[in-house]
Amino acid sequence: MTEDPPPLQVQTWRLDTRTVLRLIGERDFATSSIVEAALDDLMRADEPAVLIIDLTQIDFIASAGLDLIINARQRLTSNDRHLIVVAPTGSRARRLLDLTHLSDHIPPHETLDAAIEAAHAPGPPTSQT
Repeated sequence: MTEDPPPLQVQTWRLDTRTVLRLIGERDFATSSIVEAALDDLMRADEPAVLIIDLTQIDFIASAGLDLIINARQRLTSNDRHLIVVAPTGSRARRLLDLTHLSDHIPPHETLDAAIEAAHAPGPPTSQT
Protein backbone atom coordinates (compact mmCIF):
# COMPACT_ATOMS: atom_id res chain seq x y z
CA MET A 1 0.00 0.00 0.00
CA THR A 2 1.38 3.42 -0.95
CA GLU A 3 1.31 6.36 1.40
CA ASP A 4 -0.55 9.51 0.50
CA PRO A 5 1.71 12.50 -0.11
CA PRO A 6 1.66 15.13 2.62
CA PRO A 7 -1.15 17.66 2.21
CA LEU A 8 1.42 20.38 1.67
CA GLN A 9 4.95 20.41 0.34
CA VAL A 10 7.27 23.38 0.65
CA GLN A 11 10.13 23.97 -1.77
CA THR A 12 12.63 26.78 -1.40
CA TRP A 13 15.55 27.92 -3.48
CA ARG A 14 17.72 30.98 -3.81
CA LEU A 15 18.34 33.15 -6.88
CA ASP A 16 20.96 35.74 -5.92
CA THR A 17 19.20 38.07 -3.48
CA ARG A 18 15.81 36.55 -4.25
CA THR A 19 14.36 33.50 -2.53
CA VAL A 20 11.44 31.48 -3.85
CA LEU A 21 9.06 29.73 -1.46
CA ARG A 22 6.81 27.39 -3.47
CA LEU A 23 3.78 25.78 -1.84
CA ILE A 24 2.40 22.58 -3.38
CA GLY A 25 -0.84 20.98 -2.27
CA GLU A 26 -3.22 22.36 0.32
CA ARG A 27 -2.57 25.36 2.55
CA ASP A 28 -4.89 25.41 5.55
CA PHE A 29 -4.75 25.61 9.33
CA ALA A 30 -3.56 22.00 9.60
CA THR A 31 -0.44 22.78 7.54
CA SER A 32 0.35 26.12 9.20
CA SER A 33 3.27 24.84 11.23
CA ILE A 34 5.01 23.46 8.11
CA VAL A 35 4.91 26.77 6.28
CA GLU A 36 5.66 28.90 9.33
CA ALA A 37 8.75 26.81 10.07
CA ALA A 38 9.97 27.15 6.47
CA LEU A 39 9.36 30.91 6.51
CA ASP A 40 11.15 31.28 9.86
CA ASP A 41 14.12 29.33 8.53
CA LEU A 42 14.29 31.52 5.42
CA MET A 43 14.04 34.74 7.35
CA ARG A 44 16.75 33.72 9.81
CA ALA A 45 19.17 32.08 7.40
CA ASP A 46 18.75 33.82 4.07
CA GLU A 47 17.28 37.21 4.90
CA PRO A 48 16.21 37.54 1.28
CA ALA A 49 16.05 41.01 -0.26
CA VAL A 50 13.00 39.72 -2.14
CA LEU A 51 10.84 36.76 -1.15
CA ILE A 52 8.69 35.29 -3.90
CA ILE A 53 5.80 33.15 -2.65
CA ASP A 54 4.73 30.87 -5.50
CA LEU A 55 1.12 29.70 -5.19
CA THR A 56 0.83 28.26 -8.70
CA GLN A 57 0.67 24.68 -7.42
CA ILE A 58 -1.74 25.18 -4.54
CA ASP A 59 -4.85 22.99 -4.76
CA PHE A 60 -6.60 24.59 -1.81
CA ILE A 61 -5.92 27.72 0.18
CA ALA A 62 -7.75 28.97 3.25
CA SER A 63 -7.43 32.00 5.47
CA ALA A 64 -4.22 30.52 6.91
CA GLY A 65 -2.67 31.12 3.48
CA LEU A 66 -3.62 34.78 3.66
CA ASP A 67 -2.06 35.00 7.12
CA LEU A 68 1.18 33.64 5.67
CA ILE A 69 1.27 36.34 2.99
CA ILE A 70 0.38 39.16 5.38
CA ASN A 71 2.90 38.03 8.01
CA ALA A 72 5.65 37.58 5.43
CA ARG A 73 5.02 41.04 4.02
CA GLN A 74 5.10 42.64 7.47
CA ARG A 75 8.33 40.88 8.39
CA LEU A 76 9.98 41.78 5.11
CA THR A 77 8.91 45.41 4.85
CA SER A 78 9.97 46.09 8.43
CA ASN A 79 13.49 45.13 7.28
CA ASP A 80 13.37 47.07 4.00
CA ARG A 81 12.81 43.91 1.96
CA HIS A 82 10.09 43.01 -0.55
CA LEU A 83 7.45 40.37 -1.12
CA ILE A 84 6.14 39.17 -4.47
CA VAL A 85 3.28 36.69 -4.84
CA VAL A 86 2.64 34.43 -7.83
CA ALA A 87 -1.00 33.44 -8.32
CA PRO A 88 -2.32 33.07 -11.87
CA THR A 89 -5.70 34.49 -12.87
CA GLY A 90 -8.42 31.90 -12.32
CA SER A 91 -6.47 29.90 -9.74
CA ARG A 92 -7.97 29.21 -6.31
CA ALA A 93 -5.24 31.26 -4.69
CA ARG A 94 -5.88 34.23 -6.98
CA ARG A 95 -9.63 34.08 -6.41
CA LEU A 96 -9.07 34.23 -2.64
CA LEU A 97 -6.60 37.11 -2.99
CA ASP A 98 -9.09 38.99 -5.16
CA LEU A 99 -12.10 38.18 -2.96
CA THR A 100 -10.35 39.51 0.14
CA HIS A 101 -8.85 42.46 -1.77
CA LEU A 102 -5.36 41.42 -0.67
CA SER A 103 -4.46 41.55 -4.37
CA ASP A 104 -5.12 45.31 -4.21
CA HIS A 105 -2.21 45.63 -1.76
CA ILE A 106 0.05 42.88 -3.07
CA PRO A 107 -0.76 42.51 -6.77
CA PRO A 108 0.05 38.93 -7.80
CA HIS A 109 2.10 37.96 -10.83
CA GLU A 110 0.83 35.47 -13.37
CA THR A 111 4.02 33.38 -13.56
CA LEU A 112 7.13 32.71 -11.56
CA ASP A 113 9.24 33.98 -14.46
CA ALA A 114 7.38 37.32 -14.40
CA ALA A 115 7.91 37.58 -10.63
CA ILE A 116 11.61 36.80 -10.94
CA GLU A 117 11.97 39.42 -13.67
CA ALA A 118 10.16 42.02 -11.55
CA ALA A 119 12.38 41.19 -8.58
CA HIS A 120 15.49 41.60 -10.72
CA ALA A 121 14.56 45.09 -11.93
CA PRO A 122 16.24 48.06 -10.19
CA GLY A 123 14.28 49.57 -7.30
CA PRO A 124 11.36 47.98 -5.47
CA PRO A 125 9.73 45.06 -7.30
CA THR A 126 6.85 46.05 -9.50
CA SER A 127 3.59 44.22 -9.79
CA GLN A 128 1.96 42.69 -12.81
CA THR A 129 -1.81 42.86 -13.05
